[in-house]
Amino acid sequence: MRARLALAAAGLQPGRDVALREVALKAKPPELLQCSPKGTVPVLVLPDGAVLEESLAIMRWALAQADPQGWLAGWSAADREVMDALIAENDGPFKHHLDRFKYPDRYPGETSAEHRRAALAPAASLRADHDAPLKPPPVPCTSPGCSAGGPSG
Repeated sequence: MRARLALAAAGLQPGRDVALREVALKAKPPELLQCSPKGTVPVLVLPDGAVLEESLAIMRWALAQADPQGWLAGWSAADREVMDALIAENDGPFKHHLDRFKYPDRYPGETSAEHRRAALAPAASLRADHDAPLKPPPVPCTSPGCSAGGPSG
């Protein structure tokens, strides 16, 4: 989902700039396995033949092509570190516990309620650790009436 969102935000259109294919993971097509032997999705094959097999890598690639909304451009190094840490928390411990809460039949012997509590713990931590939310970088004003790159006032 987030890879598709970044492709769209970068203005890359299915059928024109990228080919999107729905894949049933229970019946992985040979073309997928040829590009990416691990057979996970998403996968993006670049024009030079390089293969990106992680949604975050696809997001970063897409936004490096074009970032008209400033999703990555203009952030300070410190803010980027905070964003990367939040993504790592979401993709790691939170996802681990969420899967075990959501799909208890896939994890016999584990307690769904225990994983629910563990999945919710980072949310409380986020509220405590990030009282001051990230502020978006300034967007240059390009409309008439702007001066020195900022809004007129």
